[in-house]
Amino acid sequence: MSKGIYTAIIAVIIVVIVGTVALSLQSVKIEQKPLAKEPEIPSTQPHEQSNIEEKKEPEQQKASRDPKFEEQSKRLHEYGIDCTHENTYGTRSSFSIDSKNSNTFYIGIEGRGVYKSVDKGLTWKKITKGLVAYPDMNDKSQLCFPDISEIYIDPANTQRLLLITSDITTAYVDWPYGETGGIWESLDGGESWMQTIKGKINVAGSGSFAVDQKNPKIMYYPVNPDTPTFKEAPIKESLNKKGSVYKTTDGGDTWEEMDMPMLPSLQAMVIAIDPKDSNHIIFFTQSHDHIYGENYITEVFLHKQHAILESFDGGKTWSKLGDTLPDPYRALFDGDVSQNNFNHMIARPFLFGPEFPPEKTEQKSFYSTDGGKTFEQTPIYIWIGRYDPHDNDGNHLFGYSPWQGWVVESKDAGKTWQSISSPPEVSSYKVKIGNFVWDPKDPNTVYMSGDYGNVWQSTDGGKTWKNILTLDKLPK
Repeated sequence: MSKGIYTAIIAVIIVVIVGTVALSLQSVKIEQKPLAKEPEIPSTQPHEQSNIEEKKEPEQQKASRDPKFEEQSKRLHEYGIDCTHENTYGTRSSFSIDSKNSNTFYIGIEGRGVYKSVDKGLTWKKITKGLVAYPDMNDKSQLCFPDISEIYIDPANTQRLLLITSDITTAYVDWPYGETGGIWESLDGGESWMQTIKGKINVAGSGSFAVDQKNPKIMYYPVNPDTPTFKEAPIKESLNKKGSVYKTTDGGDTWEEMDMPMLPSLQAMVIAIDPKDSNHIIFFTQSHDHIYGENYITEVFLHKQHAILESFDGGKTWSKLGDTLPDPYRALFDGDVSQNNFNHMIARPFLFGPEFPPEKTEQKSFYSTDGGKTFEQTPIYIWIGRYDPHDNDGNHLFGYSPWQGWVVESKDAGKTWQSISSPPEVSSYKVKIGNFVWDPKDPNTVYMSGDYGNVWQSTDGGKTWKNILTLDKLPK
C-alpha cells in the first residue's frame, strides 16, 4: 500500500501554505511507516502484429518457494491486510487511452484494482483476473490491490498491456508481499493477467516505467532498493547491489540490474528515453536514509543527491546533473521531459523532515530548456507538470499547483503559468491531482486523474471539466 503523504505579508502566507500543502501531499514518502509484517491474526500491490515479440500465454502457475514463505502467504490470503491504512485510492500515472480506439480507457486504483471502459468512461468493468492481491481484513469479500503506477498499452497491438505495481515492501516475486508486485502482462485487453517477472529481481517498483519508442524490446523498470521490512525476510540488506533500475533488451524475457552511481535508497522516480536516440536516457532521482524503530521506519532527508542522471550509451556510463539545481532542491520526486523537445523538462523536488518545517519552508519547482544544463525556478510551485504530446515545440504544459492556481497551464515551457478552470473538488483540496493525459488524436481533449478514483474530461482544452469517474461509479 502506498503511504498517505502528504497575514500581513502575502509572501509569508504563500511560504506557509506551500510548505504545508507539500508536506501533506508527500507524506507517503516521509512520515513514519509501519514495518511490513504478516498479520498476527490480525496485525499492525484476433491479435495484431506487435512491436514486441508476443509470448505464448502460459497457464498461471505458482512459483516454487520456501515452505515458510508458503505458510506466510497462506496466512496473508486468509487473514488479509488493512486496506484502509493511509489509502487515498490514488491513481498515480495509470490512466491510459488506447491509441487506436480513443473510446477505450484503463485505470488502476489503489486498493480497488484495475478497470476498463470501452465507451469513453460512461461505464467501467473490473479486470483483475490473474492478479495477486490479499483480502481486505475489514471486508474479506474484497481484495486489496497495491498501487498501480502505470499501465502501458502496446501501440502496435493494443490488446497487449503491461501493468506496473509500486509501493510494496522490497521483495522477490516468490516472497510474501512480493507476489503482489512486479510487472503484469495481458494479451487480451485486460481480461486476464500473468506475472512476467521471474527469479531474483526486486519487484518493489518505484512508480515509473519506460519503453523505448524506437525499439520496444528495450524497457526500464526502476525499483525501491530499501532493505526488506517484513520480519520474515531472509535477506536483511538491499536486494540491489549495482543499481536500482532493471533493463531488458529482449522484451522482458530477461532483466539486468544496471550499473549506477548509487546513493542510499536511490530511486529513479522518472525515466525518459530520447525518441531520437535510444542510448540517450535521463533519470530523475531522489535518495534518502532511514531511522529504523521496532514497528516503524522514518525516512531521513539527505543533502547529497544526484538529482538527474544522464547517459548517452544506454546506461553504461553516467553524468550527474545535480549541481544544475540549487541545494537543497535536488531530491526529485516528480517531473516530465517533453518527447517532442528533449531539451525541455520540468522537475519537482521535495524538502521534508525536521530540517524543513512546513511553516518555514518554501517548496520550489524548476524548468529547463537546455536539456538540464541550467534550471530556472517556476513562478509557482508545480506539484505535477505534464507536456502536451500534440505540441511539437514542447512548450505547452498542464500542471497542478495547490492553492496557487490549482489547475494551471504554461505556453512557454514553464516560464509563466496561468490558472484555468478547476473542478470544485480540486479547488477545495478534496482531491489531489496525479496526472494529465491527452487524447491521442484530439489535442483539445484532455483527461485529469487524481485521488479517490477521480477522472475528469475536458473537450475544450481545459476550459471546462466533466467528472467521468469516482469510486461510487466503480463496480466491485
